[in-house]
Amino acid sequence: MRHRLALAAVAFALFVETIDVSIVSMALPAIAQEFDAPFTRVQWVALVSAMIQASLSLMIGAMGDMFGNKRVLVWGLVLAGVGNVLSAAAPSLLWLILFRVIQAIGLTMSGALLLAIVVETFPAGDRGKAFGFIGTMVSIGIVVGPLAGGVILKAFHWRLVFLFDLLFVIPALPLAHLYLGGSNGTGRSRFDIIGVAVFFASLCTFLLGTTFNQEPNLKFLSPYLMAVSVVCLGIFVLHELRVNNPILNLNLFRSRQFSIYLSARYLYFFVYGGVGLILPFYLEVLMGLDPLTVGVLLSVQPVAFGVGSWMSGELVESVGKRPLILGGLGLMAVAYAWLGLVIGSLEIWHFTIQMVLLGLGGGLLQPAANSIITSRIPQNELGMVSSLTAVVRIHSRSLGIAALGGLWVYSARLWDRTLPASIEDPGQVSQLQGFAVVCLAATLITAATTLVCAGEAVLRHRMQTAAA
Repeated sequence: MRHRLALAAVAFALFVETIDVSIVSMALPAIAQEFDAPFTRVQWVALVSAMIQASLSLMIGAMGDMFGNKRVLVWGLVLAGVGNVLSAAAPSLLWLILFRVIQAIGLTMSGALLLAIVVETFPAGDRGKAFGFIGTMVSIGIVVGPLAGGVILKAFHWRLVFLFDLLFVIPALPLAHLYLGGSNGTGRSRFDIIGVAVFFASLCTFLLGTTFNQEPNLKFLSPYLMAVSVVCLGIFVLHELRVNNPILNLNLFRSRQFSIYLSARYLYFFVYGGVGLILPFYLEVLMGLDPLTVGVLLSVQPVAFGVGSWMSGELVESVGKRPLILGGLGLMAVAYAWLGLVIGSLEIWHFTIQMVLLGLGGGLLQPAANSIITSRIPQNELGMVSSLTAVVRIHSRSLGIAALGGLWVYSARLWDRTLPASIEDPGQVSQLQGFAVVCLAATLITAATTLVCAGEAVLRHRMQTAAA
């Protein structure tokens, strides 16, 4: 019973973060109308949250290791709730963005440490199921957010969107306090403030660069911001190698399995972010489907992800982590290849199966990869590793949106120049061909990741056999 209540605490804490992303995005048009602001300003209501979560996650991980992961998570839930109430009462757009900063800090404190909390709460034999449960709850949150946002915006006022999270913050607080496990932290007094500052600068300039790359008037700043981000990242690495209490222990990457499966998660979210950016445009604009149909079709993937996560959690102890990872990556590679081969000749049932394969593949991959990444991690570094997975998710999705979105535009332009004049709608054809190129890139990236993971699994088996 205690473990079930602990899972309930994890679920409510997850909903606070996952629902926030989609439900706030739906409210942006109404916010823009009330404050009479252009979209370029209103989008910061959503962007500032992503920037804060990416940039501060490692710092929150260090706080978890210092003061205790559960303690920081509970503080985060309180701060997120306060930010929600303040955001709902914001008198202007500027105040709304500032209050969103408070909320985002709380979301980072509660969300970045969940993997560490699971490791501290559940015995090794039950962690696979717990990680599978997390994946299922994430998929439910992704689906519930737009549905709840639509109901609230249609029947009530956009301000209630920010109060919706309180339905999960309020029960999460007592459940987390009573039933989640966790140490009191190391109690160390020194904090790597320079590492925090440099990493914050690197992530902020990176996210600004990817955002400005989509704005015609600000696109010229993107290369400079990306260059600053790379320089700051280099400084961060050099600094972390020398400091006694780093916010990121780079020695973790000496572990082959840690580096490979963390990279697999990075590449998964890279492809997921890039292709996910284009899919709504592909279905609605290029294929002419109505918005409701598009919404239903795009909800298939997160639902299948939830099913795949549940399956992974149930099978991880009997089948093994690596077979699930390889199976998940294989399903995704097939789905991306199939999607690219039938571009322009959309059959609804074909697309539905493709989304099911992508969702199941991601669901099988994530819990098993998380289980490997968090295994053999010292107690005093669990918060660090948990927060690192959050950084990987946000950074890779942002880079995937910029890189694969750019590849789509560039490929479409190349096709447009080579198409014969007899083509009736060259713009549509070139964009479809550009999307096919993106799907090919996604297939190659996923297939290469599968081969690397398969190589690691074979090498590990041979080493175990030789040792026996």
